[in-house]
Amino acid sequence: MSFRKNVLSALLSQGVSFLAMAAASLFIPRFLGVAEFGYWQLFLLYSGYVGIAHLGVNDGVYLRLGGVPRSEVDKREVVGEFLVSTLFQLLISIAMFAISIATVPDGLRLFVMFATALYLVLSNATNFIGYLFQAMNETVLYSTSIMINRGLYLVAILISLVIGIDDCRIFIGLYLACQGVSFAYCVFHFRDFLCWRNFDLKLAMKRGWLDIRAGSKLMVANFASSFVLNAAKFAVDLRWGVSVFSVISFALTLGTFFLSFVNQVAMVLFPALRGYGEHELRGQYLKLRNVLGCVLPIMYVAYFPLAAIISWWLPAYKESVEMLPLILPICLFDSKMSILSNTFYKVTRRENVLLKLNIIACSLSVIGCAFGVFVLGNPIAVVASVVIAIIVRSILSDFYQARVYRFSALRDVVIEVVFTVVFCAAALLHDTSIAMIIVVFSYVVYLAINPNYRREFRQLLPSRNGSRV
Repeated sequence: MSFRKNVLSALLSQGVSFLAMAAASLFIPRFLGVAEFGYWQLFLLYSGYVGIAHLGVNDGVYLRLGGVPRSEVDKREVVGEFLVSTLFQLLISIAMFAISIATVPDGLRLFVMFATALYLVLSNATNFIGYLFQAMNETVLYSTSIMINRGLYLVAILISLVIGIDDCRIFIGLYLACQGVSFAYCVFHFRDFLCWRNFDLKLAMKRGWLDIRAGSKLMVANFASSFVLNAAKFAVDLRWGVSVFSVISFALTLGTFFLSFVNQVAMVLFPALRGYGEHELRGQYLKLRNVLGCVLPIMYVAYFPLAAIISWWLPAYKESVEMLPLILPICLFDSKMSILSNTFYKVTRRENVLLKLNIIACSLSVIGCAFGVFVLGNPIAVVASVVIAIIVRSILSDFYQARVYRFSALRDVVIEVVFTVVFCAAALLHDTSIAMIIVVFSYVVYLAINPNYRREFRQLLPSRNGSRV
């Protein structure tokens, strides 16, 4: 029951996050110019890497306390580590302020750097507590903090657009304010820890160092994973400027909407799977693999109506929509990586494998981006290199997990890659109606030739009495 409640709360929070993200991505660019929207996207890009500043402490706490109830956690030790970590974040933030003033001449970019420095403290402190909640199997609290954050931001965006605000700095300021409210909520439910004020500083620093050693591999793996995708954004911004960056970033944002849901579900799965034995983990892995193999490719079919709606709503971003068929495979292969690989590597404490896979993919992405920028001089080639790196990482992980859990992955991998190639070719080379017919027919064939996926698809359909088949 607790697991179901955690999953439902996680999905609800991510539903609110999705609405806020959709509003930010579909309404803000309609009211801001392409360049101003680019600065908004730059803030989101930079803020996505503020977690590097905690050096892995948050991940270490998450790994160390995963599955331990609140009543058994050493509160005095945790609050000392929290306060030391937050002070460290504050010092890094001050350093960012100083360096930005000395090195960034662009006024709007300087504002983005200031906002990122402030967000660094708020986000890392919130996530320390949030990771602790999830480790203690109190995901509902963390999910609620996300709902508060994203829900408030959704309301703020809609009000801002109604009264005609067209300044990216206002939207960034609102983003920070909502993060602050979320932090306050987490602190309120963390108050029983904060009562332990007489913590041992030496012990807190020692525990922090041990958690850094344990969590740094996972942190590096996570950020290497995100950099596989974001390398393209950084490369485009450096080479072609904020306007081209705005178009590419918007396309990548559209193509990865679904990943926010997936990442939160993966976080919920970790503490739930910690108590499973090897045989049970194998069964759970194969079940999840079949469900994802059945469900995720549906996004290829959904592309066509969504592309038509977005093109009508945001005509200035027609190029972004045209790039979506190239980008959409990221969703399929990255979602599989997040739920299947990331979660099960953490449960079985194979962070080293995850780190190696992400470093391989990150290296491929950086090399591909450099080739696209300096040799081909084409932003599309930059994006394509990222997609290829993500697909390669997913395939390597499939083969590794197949060896661990003793099953054959070759056939399923070939089917998924072929279906992906068919989708990309159809969407890029044919008119919409023909392309959609080809992709729908291909999906039917995809299910028909894989009995495991077909069985899961039937189970997802409602029966005549309203239950699942």
